[in-house]
Amino acid sequence: MHELGTSKEGVEALNNKLMQIIDGAGLLQKEKRLVDNVGVHPGNREKTMLVPIDVQDLLLVLATNGFNPKLWNALAATVSQGPEGEKWRQANIDLVNTSCDMLAPLTYDALQLVTGRGSHGTAALRAAKFGCKAVHPNLAGADGQVSVAKILELQPSLKAPLLEGVAYDIIPGELCVAVPGLFECLSRLGVASNDSFRLQTVLQHCNRIHNLATSSKSSDGEVDWQKVVKVSSLGMPPETA
Repeated sequence: MHELGTSKEGVEALNNKLMQIIDGAGLLQKEKRLVDNVGVHPGNREKTMLVPIDVQDLLLVLATNGFNPKLWNALAATVSQGPEGEKWRQANIDLVNTSCDMLAPLTYDALQLVTGRGSHGTAALRAAKFGCKAVHPNLAGADGQVSVAKILELQPSLKAPLLEGVAYDIIPGELCVAVPGLFECLSRLGVASNDSFRLQTVLQHCNRIHNLATSSKSSDGEVDWQKVVKVSSLGMPPETA
């Protein structure tokens, strides 16, 4: 109903309702985890997963403004067992390999969680902790890589999330497999509550519109653009529509 734009629930209410159902079933855990073994779900950001330049820009924002745990809102799923989980692992490896070195390295077997919210924030913290090519010179060491020493000098508040981890709402990956589209929906609903750890991009909006237009074609190939606009702008600022 949310995808079709027929749900009477607002995005915030629907997000809360779904999370309450999951929590009520005993399938939601709240844990602090190191970002070391956290990747991103393949369905995040309309299957874009991460936008590397957004990760770099967000790292600059964090290094400038600092880390406020009260604004951190991250949702993750455990990596499911079996072929689906293997696809998630490989998708993360492929993402890093095609990022022009703008994302921190990730080990296939070490991946434990994949995010649907807080994905760019997690990737930014990973870039600070493990290094990658630096886009912003003031975050770079002599080798041109992101320098954790420089970042901590600029922003000491990042020491705790880097060394002690950050909070995640965690659901079982098996639930995501059993209910296709659930995690993508939760991810999209969470975007309605924008914060400094989650950047909206033109690419995300374009992908969303393209996916909706492709899936909503009638038998004669026509697209109901009014419906596409209505659904693609759910939870977005008024100027988006």
